[in-house]
Amino acid sequence: PTPRRWVRGTLEQAPVGSVLAVARWLSPSLDLAGSELDGTAHNVTFEWSPERPEGKHLQAFARLNDVSLEPPSHDFTLSGLDVRVAGDETELTVDVHSRAARLELAQSPQYPLNDVRVSSTLTVAGGPSGWRLATDQFVLEHQHATLTLGGELHSGGAAQPAEPQIVAKGTLTGADIPFIERFLGANTAQAFGAVASRLTAGRIDRKSVV
Repeated sequence: PTPRRWVRGTLEQAPVGSVLAVARWLSPSLDLAGSELDGTAHNVTFEWSPERPEGKHLQAFARLNDVSLEPPSHDFTLSGLDVRVAGDETELTVDVHSRAARLELAQSPQYPLNDVRVSSTLTVAGGPSGWRLATDQFVLEHQHATLTLGGELHSGGAAQPAEPQIVAKGTLTGADIPFIERFLGANTAQAFGAVASRLTAGRIDRKSVV
């Protein structure tokens, strides 16, 4: 009979950057296109077997603590996240949670948001045609304000490289006008319309954003 072949391993702790470097080597299509991630990975477990279907040879799980995310545009930094990752070479399920995250916008670094509550489940899928990050619901809550986003971010593969494209929509509720003006500054009108940029008091009960 043909002998079974498999590799199994466990990594107790390592920087997130080191784990991502190995992940990109195993599956280049899952490259996050310039996004910067930092933090510490714990209890990383993996098993590789050629007997599984193509794209499923690797099964992996990891718990990431104190994760920070900065996109290629450097528009914002979201830090203090707890993340659980599970999947294979072609698809990952990413559960993101925090009750004390920190959100900083590059355009208003003097007004960081602390104690932001974050909750989401994302799917990251990759292949020859590129990669795709999608979520039905990404929720950020701060004091009385709640921002709920849903959509996807996708990019072309090596054969057709392209800037990542975002298709998303969301809802903002319970946000005070002065708070929005401090946080968004000159972009208040772009985000909520010219009328909102002239308001000085009150609260946005519900606003859809695309």
